[in-house]
Amino acid sequence: MGLPREVATCAIRISLGHATTKGEIDRFVAAWKDITAKTALAALEAWLPNSVWNLE
Repeated sequence: MGLPREVATCAIRISLGHATTKGEIDRFVAAWKDITAKTALAALEAWLPNSVWNLE
């Protein structure tokens, strides 16, 4: 699509068409929320020191 590799490899393209159903969109949104929550948690765990997670 004419983008630099650095941009193209960090982007997600989502396409909808006239045949896309509400159910398909709902499933995508649910999956997207799950993926972003897991990714955010993994990033936070990697960023914070391990001692923060040991709450004993």
